[in-house]
Amino acid sequence: MSIDATRWAWQQPVKANLKIVLLSLADRAGENHDCYPSIKRLSQDCGMSRASLFVCLDALEQRGLIQRINRTTDKGNISNIYQLIGVDDRKIMPVQSRPVTQTTPVQNPDYPRPESRLPPSRIWIQNQQQNQQLTITTTTHSNHPITL
Repeated sequence: MSIDATRWAWQQPVKANLKIVLLSLADRAGENHDCYPSIKRLSQDCGMSRASLFVCLDALEQRGLIQRINRTTDKGNISNIYQLIGVDDRKIMPVQSRPVTQTTPVQNPDYPRPESRLPPSRIWIQNQQQNQQLTITTTTHSNHPITL
């Protein structure tokens, strides 16, 4: 699913029946803003007949919002490729490098919790700093601690 394509489809000034078809295509679109659902799948998703779906697809193509690319094999036609036209990708802002600073860990008085306050089957991880071991402790339904 392409979030950019879905956002773009919502912004198009078309009537409801065209918008639902456009949203269905956008929902299936990949990174290149194309998809290839069958007519049967689109018809079921949009809740309309095949004839109504073809009218909508023709209208979307005439408005320049989609391009249909027919695909065939030796066995005959397979689902079309639907290319969404005009989808803008979100601009990804570059991450500025930040200097690495030394931090001092803050002790949390509630961590680790005493076993008596720990609900059954809950797991917490405690770092034994003195010997750099990782201890995982859980409790069973009978509240017996088990160290792994």
